[in-house]
Amino acid sequence: MQVSHIAHGSPAVHTVATVPAKTANKPLKALAPTQSEPPFLGTQVVVMLLFIVLGVLAAKRFPAEAVHAV
Repeated sequence: MQVSHIAHGSPAVHTVATVPAKTANKPLKALAPTQSEPPFLGTQVVVMLLFIVLGVLAAKRFPAEAVHAV
């Protein structure tokens, strides 16, 4: 059975190949993201604000009285 053509573009194969390389290779480990960079912070803030806005909209759209009426 040939697996090479199936696994060639698989993300799992990419992860299996790169994680040991990053942990064993100090220059690669130094370049790895630490999730404290500005793009990570910006994304976290945007997602948090999105959840807050969606939560407020959901609370306004479905008030507690409607839930108890059922």
